Amino acid sequence: MRVLATACLVVALLVSCSDGATTGELLSTPFPGSVLSAGEANRGPCTQARCMATYRVRITNPTDGDANVQDCGLVLPVAGLGRLPVMGIAGLSIPSNTTRTVTATFLLPIGPQQIKALPGRELACTGIDWHGHEPI
Repeated sequence: MRVLATACLVVALLVSCSDGATTGELLSTPFPGSVLSAGEANRGPCTQARCMATYRVRITNPTDGDANVQDCGLVLPVAGLGRLPVMGIAGLSIPSNTTRTVTATFLLPIGPQQIKALPGRELACTGIDWHGHEPI
């Protein structure tokens, strides 16, 4: 009985704390982008295997609907890195048929030499169409 009561309480809390269902649909159209600049962030040590990096990316939403982007694939990967995070949780909001530029800072599984190879790289980003309220 106690287990059932606890389960009901958890379900009630989850439902009451929600503003409605939030689901994200991955869009099939790639969002083109490019890395404009990249360098080591001033946040902790950088090793040959990992670095905190700061980079600017430009991404275009070619669709007729507003969408968000959390990460992008490098068209030509850098050794040890195939995807580049752009923004967490809901992602970068990009209105339909527009281009946005954003600066991101993330811990990447690459060293300083690979970070220097990022500027100029083309990106193929994944758009997300959030249904309901975007997650925060």
